[in-house]
Amino acid sequence: AGRSAAHLEDIFFIVQFPDEAVPTIDGSHADWEIVPTNPYTIGNDKIYDPSQRHEAARGELDASNINIRHRVGWNDTFNKLYFATEVFDNFHKTNREDPGKFFKDDAWEVNVNADHTHQDEQNQTVANGFAWKFAVPPIENAFFFFRPGALKGLTWQVPGTQYTDFAYTFTGEEFGEGTYFYELAITPFLSMPLDEASSLDGLVVADLEEGDIIHVQIDISDPDDDAPTGNVVKGFWSTEPGPYSGAANTDFVLAEMDPQLLGNVTATAVETDSWGRIKAQFR
Repeated sequence: AGRSAAHLEDIFFIVQFPDEAVPTIDGSHADWEIVPTNPYTIGNDKIYDPSQRHEAARGELDASNINIRHRVGWNDTFNKLYFATEVFDNFHKTNREDPGKFFKDDAWEVNVNADHTHQDEQNQTVANGFAWKFAVPPIENAFFFFRPGALKGLTWQVPGTQYTDFAYTFTGEEFGEGTYFYELAITPFLSMPLDEASSLDGLVVADLEEGDIIHVQIDISDPDDDAPTGNVVKGFWSTEPGPYSGAANTDFVLAEMDPQLLGNVTATAVETDSWGRIKAQFR
């Protein structure tokens, strides 16, 4: 990962988790509550409408239609990136006729370029810009889609492997108004061959270090209709202004350990211990 100036105007921060507090990937965001709101939360005020389907300026998303919160974390020991996205949606659509066309339904997309190159330089001679895309609930067991396209069939990269873990939960209606909670842990890659057969043998894993700058883009697909056909995505909300989908040109900094987070970890541990002592009195 490189250290250089931002390609876009924003610089976001990736919160550092101590070893004892890394998130459990279970779809619950309870273990993210130790993370201070600032500067680690990306909300509606920082979200773009790059496709201009709604012609919403940045910060003008209608929270009654969709309300988004992204948080990103990292850990040095485990060399992992962690993502948590909460999405309130007035209509969660999952009824595509082709299970592989996830972009026709509500979807969550995480794009990472760990070697900090511009979109135009990604995935040329080797793969170095990667995307993890999810559309849930699954249709015919299809819910996960890895990119670039030449590598979309990698079996060693699916959730539940050493490189990727994913879970989600929801409150409200599964196929209506409700809130979805997405959670992902990945091992970041610097590069791999653009060939499925040699991809694992030629894999180069990024070594995350405090202060590194990587490129990240997080997208929400929000069709907002109940028709299974048609190619137009009526809502697409991104941490980048466009024009690319999945460009990953925004700088995210691997933050140093935050004293406030450490204080929250300590306070949570004390509360848990105290509650355990109280319960022990009644055994």
